[in-house]
Amino acid sequence: MRSLWLYILICAVMFVACNDDGSDFTTRPSDDEPSEVKSSSSAKSSSSYRAKSSSSVTQAVFCKTEAEDVCEYGTLTDERDGQTYKTVKIGDQWWMAENLNYAALEPTAWEDSSSFCYDNKPAHCKIYGRLYTWAAAVGKSDDECGYGKKCSLPAKNVQGVCPDGWHLPSERDIIRLLWATDEYSYVGTNLKAFSGWLGYGSGPGNGTDDYGFSGLPSGIKTFDADYRYEGIYTYFWSSTEIDAYHAHTMSLRSDRYLMLFDYTKFRAYSVRCLKDSADGWDDDDDDSTDDVTNTVTMTMPCKTKTKDDCEYGSLTDKRDGRTYRTVKIGDLWWMAENLSYPYLQPTSKQDSSSFCVNNDSALCDTLGRLYLWSAAMDSAALFSSDGKGCGMDGHCSANGVVRGVCPEGWHLPDTVEFSNLVIAAGGELEAGLMLKSTSGWDYDKGKRGGIDAFGFTAVPAGLWVENENNPKDYRAQGASAIYWTSTMDHRDNNQAHNWEFRDEYDDVSKWSTYVDDAYSVRCVKD
Repeated sequence: MRSLWLYILICAVMFVACNDDGSDFTTRPSDDEPSEVKSSSSAKSSSSYRAKSSSSVTQAVFCKTEAEDVCEYGTLTDERDGQTYKTVKIGDQWWMAENLNYAALEPTAWEDSSSFCYDNKPAHCKIYGRLYTWAAAVGKSDDECGYGKKCSLPAKNVQGVCPDGWHLPSERDIIRLLWATDEYSYVGTNLKAFSGWLGYGSGPGNGTDDYGFSGLPSGIKTFDADYRYEGIYTYFWSSTEIDAYHAHTMSLRSDRYLMLFDYTKFRAYSVRCLKDSADGWDDDDDDSTDDVTNTVTMTMPCKTKTKDDCEYGSLTDKRDGRTYRTVKIGDLWWMAENLSYPYLQPTSKQDSSSFCVNNDSALCDTLGRLYLWSAAMDSAALFSSDGKGCGMDGHCSANGVVRGVCPEGWHLPDTVEFSNLVIAAGGELEAGLMLKSTSGWDYDKGKRGGIDAFGFTAVPAGLWVENENNPKDYRAQGASAIYWTSTMDHRDNNQAHNWEFRDEYDDVSKWSTYVDDAYSVRCVKD
């Protein structure tokens, strides 16, 4: 089920008559495979919030391999039924390391219970815990918080079905877990158990369980009592409600890495509880000291073929006098054109570290320049010391905001800021369509541009690849737009994170690639 704004947008763009009775959002949902996401408006990448400084979150360290386990564990005994659970400390959070198995048995409008053993077999509950409706997960009746009921819960510390002293994690709590693991390209794999996951598609299957979370593929229950996807998927409820029909979940899957979705409250998913704390994350409401953004502002599309109501500005780069259009999307101001500042610092193999596509200066005007990551980060520290030394085989200690090659007052976005952009524009599965320019794409000359619904206007500059046999190895112009972030790959100092738009797809992909390729840069306002 797609989000309301996307539903409206498609109606407007296609000029078709759409019913306004809301029927698509008040009937029981169909249950296609989870890979066909029903609400792409908030299908999220592994990180959705940005900390001003990663010091606000305690970074977790690898503590477990198949040969050794030195994670910090504890136990939790649920006084309601005497069950004992293994717990694990990840960063500064204590998580259950097993799925909750407390029997919430209040009937719903459709079932005689509000929690279930997979396939109605008690043996599955011993392995996977129980599957809960969202109302049961948040500790409310179906009449109060079931499908179609707006619940209006507190923003934090919703105990829900969890034992005393523990709570159902909010989306924000989950984001803290993701920040602590700091594994944007691997997160999901490192939270999954070593075994139990089935191979599915091209996905990674079993995990590496680096932090002792030990996520198991518990499957789901649909509204019509159909149990599906044991061995392939697990979804964990959060306490964060989207609307009367949807709430956020954290997904571990065989075929993908970790993702955040909003899914219908009709389904039943797993629960992992989080220990209550007073570390400032849950209890500090003072925005001046809270370094992590509370929410990502979803943004209505502001641009169609016939109308453009986006909020624009302009940026003049004092270094070369070039002026760029800027646009506000969600809570962030972005350049609406690719950066074209000539960062010309030589490398050990090249006389420059940024390039015009095909060495054509005219294309620098329309597509911007392509930058090695060392150039994007300003490794030579021409403008700041934020990214000094960051590049191939460099000693990079970048942390927090990195100005990089950007104009004064602007900075190179990190992975999470780019994720915020993607979320604000509808989620990974739709953001390509929403953010790509309407022209310039070729899809083997059949074209497949976007609708540029937010004024971001991603243009397909392609990439430059280091190739000693072909110094002019420019690729995918017209087919791909790839943007650097300031986030280095935690596991490989010669890789950094980037986001890619492709001509043949409507989604956006997040990658970790070697820093000796050259991609485009968009800056975000400080």
